[in-house]
Parts: sequence; C-alpha cells; structure tokens
Amino acid sequence: MSARLTFDAVTVARDELVVVVAPHHEWAARRTVGLSRLAGTPLVTRERGSGTRLNAERMMTDAGHPPVPPLVELPTTAAIRTAVESGAGAAILSILAVRDDITAGRLVQVRVRELRFIRELRAVFSSVSPLAPELQTLLGVARRGA
Repeated sequence: MSARLTFDAVTVARDELVVVVAPHHEWAARRTVGLSRLAGTPLVTRERGSGTRLNAERMMTDAGHPPVPPLVELPTTAAIRTAVESGAGAAILSILAVRDDITAGRLVQVRVRELRFIRELRAVFSSVSPLAPELQTLLGVARRGA
C-alpha cells in the first residue's frame, strides 16, 4: 500500500503580470488597451502549461474574454522580451522580469483598462514531515521580502 502524499502551500509574494510592447508598437503611444482588444490579439507567449501564461489566460477568461491562440510560443521569458523588443507583438509578463526593460525604454508597459493581472506566488511543500530549519528560514525571508 502506498502512502498518500499531502502538501501545504503558503503565499510568499504577489506578482503583477503586465502587458508590454516595443516603443514603436501602436499601443505604446496610448499606454492603455481594452480587455477585449487584448484578448483578441495574438500574443507572444510562453509554451502551453507555463504558469505566467496559465494565469493570464485564466484571468482573461474569468473576466469574459478568453484569449485567441498565441502569435508564437517561446521557451523562455528572455526570448519573449527579445521578440517583443524587436516588434514581434505584445506579451504579458511578470513585472519582475521586465521592470528594467521598461525603465530603460526598451519596452513600454500598456495598462489594461478593465483588469489587473495579480497572481500569488506560493511555496509548496510536503505536509507529512516538518520543514528543515533552513527551509523555514528561507520561507520567512521570502515572506518578509514580499
């Protein structure tokens, strides 16, 4: 008989997903876009199953605007940033991943009028045995840093 695995999850931070485009993209001058327009636009995305993509698609669908299929699927956030910067299209990425690009003017953040993309970042661990002291410390640091 196999033991049943059980897990606990603790929110350690919140992250905002933002829409970014190249400075010469048509949305850059307006700095805002409607949710229906965003959902109807093929985006540069991560591969199917990526947490960022799943969160964004779920939030748009829950708001009544399921997204169209992506323009292109890329394997890394860096590849998406490069593609967007070169003018391939718009993307939804973590503000943590693009803040420096926005500050430097390589990318422009475009606000979505009807929706903010906020997600929780969680630590998941086995509830069968207690966390090692080092992991408890790391979890505490992560929660305070958020």
